[in-house]
Amino acid sequence: MRKSFALAILSALVLPMCAFAQKNSKPSSAPVLTEWSDPDVFEQHKLYPRVNVTGFQYENDIEKGAYRMQPYYVSLAGKWQFDLQKSVSARPDMENKKLDVSKWAKVTVPDCRWKDG
Repeated sequence: MRKSFALAILSALVLPMCAFAQKNSKPSSAPVLTEWSDPDVFEQHKLYPRVNVTGFQYENDIEKGAYRMQPYYVSLAGKWQFDLQKSVSARPDMENKKLDVSKWAKVTVPDCRWKDG
């Protein structure tokens, strides 16, 4: 009897507190996120992972080891056009097919300064 009476008093005290607990909080609007600050955007303009092996067209070419002569080999070395902006908002639209890159600086890739002397 005492346990049920104590439980009834405890319930009578706690339940009204729980019912009004959420009424005091003010709804806040979520901030507008850009792609740079949105934690859900983490794969934009990204290639999917691949195995770091070289494909050969014919099995006999494996013994020769001339992977640069294979049709699957693409070298990224060379002159690349580079543009550094002062802020993220000043970046160009990279998806624009008519983007003018004629005034961009040229950078040698890979940049091996120790190799050049």
